[in-house]
Amino acid sequence: MVAIIAALPLTHETVSHRITLRRAVRPLLHVPKSIRPVFPIAAGCYIAAWGIGIFFQSLSTPAAVQYFGSTDPLVPALILALAMAPSAAGGPMSARTTMKFSLVGGSVLMFASCIALYSTLSGSLMIPFLVLCAVFAVACGIILSASMHMLISYSEPSESASVVSLINFAGYVGTTLLSVAMSGLASALSLAGVLAFITVLGGLFMIPGTLCGLKMLRK
Repeated sequence: MVAIIAALPLTHETVSHRITLRRAVRPLLHVPKSIRPVFPIAAGCYIAAWGIGIFFQSLSTPAAVQYFGSTDPLVPALILALAMAPSAAGGPMSARTTMKFSLVGGSVLMFASCIALYSTLSGSLMIPFLVLCAVFAVACGIILSASMHMLISYSEPSESASVVSLINFAGYVGTTLLSVAMSGLASALSLAGVLAFITVLGGLFMIPGTLCGLKMLRK
């Protein structure tokens, strides 16, 4: 391994067109014209899915203690794992349906699961809550996969890498805003209330995309 690393500077570049390091690390903020009609849809989906998911990453442990009376570290670990890992199943499920159905159906399923998660968390129903965490994760996987598929299908082949960077950047910025809002409310609301509030904020981020989608349907 050391020998391979030492030999890397001696190898030739695989591309003829090179750019400076400063240009390479500069974030892409320009939305290509080809994806402008659909970018708000994808951005809203990414921000909502990632933003609501922050709840499980940040507050699984206090939620397990407060609502389920559990001090076993396995319970918050299960909550986090079930809210994240099953999202991998969303990609294959999205690929078997139309892009429109995946986006609409996945979004409806995600918000329906969030409402049910709020109810089961408030009622201290641990097993149903864990099951719904997995449902939420699958729904997120569906809409994230469909969103990326939509962006790639609308973009030019040469824009693919830039499009992926751009949607990730938008998702990170939006998720950071939701995370800051959630942190500020954690001491003022119950944890179930925080989940409800972050779900509403996620829905608000999806409104511009919904309006763009309706506009496209009318054309």
